[in-house]
Amino acid sequence: MLSQFLLLQIMARNIDINLKISECLSHEDVITTLSPLFQAGKGDCVHLILDLTNTDGAHDVYPDYLLLIVSALRYLDRFEIKPSGNILYNPLKVTYISRMDFFTNLNVDFAEEIKRKDSAGKCIEICRFDKDTISEIYDSIIKILDSFPSIELTVLQGLGYCFYELLDNVLNHSEEGHGWVVAHYYKAESTIRIMICDTGIGIHKSLTTAPKDDRFKSYTEEEAISECINDKVTNGKGMGFGLYSTANLIKDCESELVIYSGGKKLHWGQEGKKVEDSPYWQGTAIFLELRSDICIDPDKVVDYRTDCADQYNDMFGQEHSLDDLW
Repeated sequence: MLSQFLLLQIMARNIDINLKISECLSHEDVITTLSPLFQAGKGDCVHLILDLTNTDGAHDVYPDYLLLIVSALRYLDRFEIKPSGNILYNPLKVTYISRMDFFTNLNVDFAEEIKRKDSAGKCIEICRFDKDTISEIYDSIIKILDSFPSIELTVLQGLGYCFYELLDNVLNHSEEGHGWVVAHYYKAESTIRIMICDTGIGIHKSLTTAPKDDRFKSYTEEEAISECINDKVTNGKGMGFGLYSTANLIKDCESELVIYSGGKKLHWGQEGKKVEDSPYWQGTAIFLELRSDICIDPDKVVDYRTDCADQYNDMFGQEHSLDDLW
C-alpha cells in the first residue's frame, strides 16, 4: 500500500493555469490557456489564477468565453480535482460576470452586490443541461430571444429548429450525459451569439466508432470535422441533420459558425469552409454568431423537409404589445 501511495505521488502532476480574461481576444486564446486541463487525471493538482479585473458588461467579456472556462474547469469533476488558487476581480466591475451565473456554475461563493430581477426577456445565464432539463432550457432561451421584437422572426423560426438539434447532439453523441450553453443578444449590432459545448469524446471518435456508414471508420480528425456539417453524416445515433441545417442557417443569415473538437477547428461562413489546427479542446464546442436582422426562408434551412415556421409559431407564437411594435 505504501509503495502504491508513493507511486501515485510521483506520477501526480501539477498543472498551472494563469488566465487573464481581458487579454483573451478570441476563443483560441481562451482554449490555449485552458487546454492543459484536459491532460489532468486523478491525483493531479491544478493551481488556477483567474484574473477578471477590468471586465464588466457583455462587451468587455463575451459570455461564450466564460462558458469555455466553466466547462473546462468542471471537466475536472470526473477526477475529483478541486483547483486551488485565486480569482481576481474588482467588486465594482464584476456584476455582469456574476449575473451570468459564472461563479454559481463553478461552485464559488460570491456575494452579489445587486438584487436580481426576473431574468425573463433580459438575461440568458450559463446553463448546464441534460436529458431531464434540455426541453426546459431550450424553451427558456428561445422565449427570451422571442421577447425582442427587433429580432427578425424568420431567423428565430430557423434557429428554433437548429438550436434544439445542437443541444440534442450533445446528449446523443458526446457520451458525457450533459452539456453547457449560453446565449446573448446584442441589439446594437443586430447579432445573437450562442455557444454550446461539452467535454465528451469529440466529433472524430463519435463518428468513427461504430459508424452508420463504413466509410467514416477511416476518417482522420480533420476529415471528421470537415464532413460533420454535411447531410446524413452520423454514427447512427441521429439523422446527421442538425449541423447540416445549422450550416444552412448560417449561410442564409450571412453569419458565422465555428466548431472546435480535439485539435481541429472548422470555420463556416460566407467565404465557405475552412479547417485548420486549433488548441486542443476535449469534446466539442460550437459557436454561432447570427445576424438577427435578415429575413430568410426558415423552411429552406431544413431543405423543406419540415415546416419550421409553423412549428415555431405553434410553440412560441409571438405576442408583442402595440408599444413594442411602434
